[in-house]
Amino acid sequence: MFGWVSWALWMVFQFHSERAE
Repeated sequence: MFGWVSWALWMVFQFHSERAE
């Protein structure tokens, strides 16, 4: 049940990274 957590964190990180640039 922790698999989605890693995916969610990665997704958020990628989203923030794209918005930051």
